[in-house]
Amino acid sequence: MMNEGDELGDMHDTVKRLRELLSNNSVPHIQADVKNELELDFQSPLEMLACTFELLINTSLLKYAESGNENYATFMTYIQMQIDSIAMVVNDFTLREAGLDPKAEFEKAYGKKEQDLPDIIKDGLEGLDLDLN
Repeated sequence: MMNEGDELGDMHDTVKRLRELLSNNSVPHIQADVKNELELDFQSPLEMLACTFELLINTSLLKYAESGNENYATFMTYIQMQIDSIAMVVNDFTLREAGLDPKAEFEKAYGKKEQDLPDIIKDGLEGLDLDLN
């Protein structure tokens, strides 16, 4: 049975081998590096997150480079959208925690934004007795 130190070493070895493979084949990739972390005998949650994220993105980049399969690019777009969503939730929470209204702060920064529905959505909703203008 492996202990946590072995798992940490295995994870770092995998990350290192993947970085070398991507570099040797001139494939663009990311390197997640945790700064100012205490030296521990086990993998910290932050280090685990960094390694997991790097492996996720770099493995997808490698598979896309090898196969040209657009599903890997689509998957990375999905990951980006999820990260954007999480960032918006964290921002909203942070503003509320500071006693600020997220909507009011957005309007102060960017002005009041009224968004029109795209025509394709309006066309799909046509005939439903909705006021879309």
